[in-house]
Amino acid sequence: MLIYIEDKIFLSQIINYLDYVKKNYTLDITSNYEYVLIAQINKKTTDNFKNKKIIFITYLIEQKLYNSLIKKNKKDKEFKKKLFDYLNTCFRVITSLESLKKIMEKEITTSIYVINKELPIISNNKYISEYYHIKKSRKNILFIDLNYANINYIFDISLNYPKYNFIYLGFNSDLKNSILLNKLPLNVLLVKYHNINIFWYLVNESFIIINNSDIILKDDYLNIILLLKKILISKDNILYENYLLNSFHIYTYNNLKELKIKLKKVTESRLLNLTSNSYEVIKDNNFKEIAHKYSKYLP
Repeated sequence: MLIYIEDKIFLSQIINYLDYVKKNYTLDITSNYEYVLIAQINKKTTDNFKNKKIIFITYLIEQKLYNSLIKKNKKDKEFKKKLFDYLNTCFRVITSLESLKKIMEKEITTSIYVINKELPIISNNKYISEYYHIKKSRKNILFIDLNYANINYIFDISLNYPKYNFIYLGFNSDLKNSILLNKLPLNVLLVKYHNINIFWYLVNESFIIINNSDIILKDDYLNIILLLKKILISKDNILYENYLLNSFHIYTYNNLKELKIKLKKVTESRLLNLTSNSYEVIKDNNFKEIAHKYSKYLP
């Protein structure tokens, strides 16, 4: 089997799994092989492997696929058609989410297998805590709104819950002079810059996470929330279907009214704590389990 992945970081990750399970593979395109594992669609992959059995892993294009599902403009429709046409010619498809599998099964006849992404391993960084000065408290609520899509949401709920500390995570240079943004209550801390370590710290210091962004495919963010067993109230997402169930794994909302109802019930302890249920979904996504899945699904 040839491994032909142009993204060097992702390539090294896949090879690390295959080495662990002692799976035979080659990186030499001139060698003799029947199967080829690829992760991108371009002229090289379509021209070089016409007579090979292609195993396509969708990790690197999943965000683009998701965008094509929700935006539905001409460009997105063309991408989706091109992708599904190509996947229909493949021997096998590997994706990261059961929900993506269900979506693709409606469009292609190729066999699809799910290998979840490995959970992140992140160490605490004392310099992050020293910079943000966030007090350890049962009253910290992290509000994730990465592109300032709904500043009115954080403005409204922070006014309604003055005894809680809100951490507002996001940045949008086009909205930096927003009237609401500049008049946020004193119980709101703005955090504009973040990386995965900062995100881990902010989640760890909060007891409720309100997610107003599409983080399911972004940098392990959703996995971090579930791994740390935080109460999650999230804007609904089509990729939660067949993966995270509303009122069983997490609580979801579609507008401010629904968010306020869910938050009120959570803060008054009138809703079940679902963190154990959601943790069960991701707890086995460790290196060994992921490596063994590659061993199982690759020839």
